[in-house]
Amino acid sequence: MEPIVLIKSVSEVLKIAAEAMSKVGDSLAHLTRIGVQGYDALAARRAHSQLSGLRVSLGILYGASNIRIVRSIDEYIDLARSSRLDDASRQWNAVVHLLTETTTRVEDLLTEVNKIRNDFVLEEAYSTIQRSLYGRLSLFEKLKALPAPLAGDTLEALAHVAAEYRRLMEATDNASEQLAAYIKTIK
Repeated sequence: MEPIVLIKSVSEVLKIAAEAMSKVGDSLAHLTRIGVQGYDALAARRAHSQLSGLRVSLGILYGASNIRIVRSIDEYIDLARSSRLDDASRQWNAVVHLLTETTTRVEDLLTEVNKIRNDFVLEEAYSTIQRSLYGRLSLFEKLKALPAPLAGDTLEALAHVAAEYRRLMEATDNASEQLAAYIKTIK
């Protein structure tokens, strides 16, 4: 498979993850608007600690990955464009590692969300993200096996990956804020 096709596939996985995370945020905003009457108050209180733990997980995903990934991709693109091939090769390995780690965290987080409240992640969105993220393991193995991509169109595709990643982080941050608002309604 060509490098650009693989990189575009990564971008698509991140896009789907961002859409799923946006739906989590939308569901939380809706639950906050309708209050606990939309959810059994006793069950809401029991879920409080789980939801608080979920908020921590969202914060970790946002905080631990956000700056590192975007900076890593941007640095790689700069190194590749400046023809510093040894540095670019090392940075490419870091980019692939960080993307693999982050998509694993997203998958774990969405699974956690689905266990706590499966209506947070609409069934169709959840199954789509599960299929996409399940396939990402072989995708990232193929990326790891590639030499550091240097072609201009491939670097543009990587810039698009960074943009989709930013969208994912914005959706994650929004979901965290919506979760915090929802948790306040069930105390």
